[in-house]
Amino acid sequence: MSKSVLSVSVCIALLAASAAVSGAYAANDKTTKSSAISSTNFAYAALVDGRNSSAIDNYTVAIESRKLPTENLARSLLNRALAFQNSGKYKSAINDYTAAMRLDALGPRMRAVALYNRGLAHQNSGIPAMAIEDFTGALLLDPKFSQSYYSRANVLRSHGQLLLAIADYKKARRFNHSQPHLTYFGEALTYAALNQKTRAKILLLKAVAIKPGFTAARKKLADLGSNVPLPVMAASIPRKPVRIAMLNSSSAADTLVTGSISPSKADLTIRKTSLPAPVPVPKSIVPAVANVKMPPLPDIANLVPVKSVAKVVPVAKPVAQKIVKVAQKKTAPNMTGWTVQLSSQRNSDAAWDVWKNLSSRYSTILKGQQATVVKAQLGSRGTFYRLRVHQLDSKKQAARLCNKLKRKGTGCFVSKA
Repeated sequence: MSKSVLSVSVCIALLAASAAVSGAYAANDKTTKSSAISSTNFAYAALVDGRNSSAIDNYTVAIESRKLPTENLARSLLNRALAFQNSGKYKSAINDYTAAMRLDALGPRMRAVALYNRGLAHQNSGIPAMAIEDFTGALLLDPKFSQSYYSRANVLRSHGQLLLAIADYKKARRFNHSQPHLTYFGEALTYAALNQKTRAKILLLKAVAIKPGFTAARKKLADLGSNVPLPVMAASIPRKPVRIAMLNSSSAADTLVTGSISPSKADLTIRKTSLPAPVPVPKSIVPAVANVKMPPLPDIANLVPVKSVAKVVPVAKPVAQKIVKVAQKKTAPNMTGWTVQLSSQRNSDAAWDVWKNLSSRYSTILKGQQATVVKAQLGSRGTFYRLRVHQLDSKKQAARLCNKLKRKGTGCFVSKA
């Protein structure tokens, strides 16, 4: 099956920050900032036109000028990552997505999108374990992210985690995946691999009912002995990134996602130099049952790409659930030492929900750590609640914790309490 990435170009508003500053040095600094913003405008125009090399060059000029405000820098990194990804330069895309997430300028939705896109880059780089980590990290931030369920299901199916893949295909439909026929098709391939041909046929018929011209589903029905006539073979699905207007809905390829990150959106936050007062943990927080952990993937060095959709390795054994206690802090603590920020949410309950999810999923890494939520007033942007692990003795200790979480696909950054 083709694993091509189809890119979706979405207009991203760029705002120039200006200030009336006197003096020759200030004027020169203002000119440099204006030049950097102009480079991002040229870069965006190139990205929309599909001129990825030009987009990369102009975004690089703006980024390396070190004159972009934090929000513009985050947008530029995300857009350059998209250009790299469209060009098949997945390692560079991964680096830019990671750098963008290190900035305190992305809200939970955009961080989820960045993790999802980075997961696709890992998948195309032949690193399925990291792809699954990123798709899962995106779902921790946005549990209704249908495309992340679908893409994670494809990786799981391709590497023999069939029961888990089936669950993800169903969740993708439950949360209104834009192309449900693809989720039925993927689930049908999974049941075919389990030798449950009757169920596979039913799912393939559902896919064809939604998309009558779905050639791949009709071919699979024929392979399974169905009498559904095959139409004239359609042209082969393009393998290069294309515009959304050219998207072939019969393709089962994963789709690159981006979204508006205009500063007018509540999804953006701004780094604050001072630390606001902590928000107490709600009394309603109780120990949570951790998500079912996935069986270990095969050794990445020994993985062989699946060349046929019908060739899938045997199903793995189910994994038992494990109850993990959530570390709690009942009262607002005194902030000392260093902190690691894990999330920024619109309300305190949502921030604590993220902590429950993270502390359950990464119980070994976060064992014994104390979390708090701090309230940040950001003027016209509103109020945000920032989840932080606190009372870390040194910057080195905080950085070590943050790096462990980043390797698992969770964005974070270190700050002084």
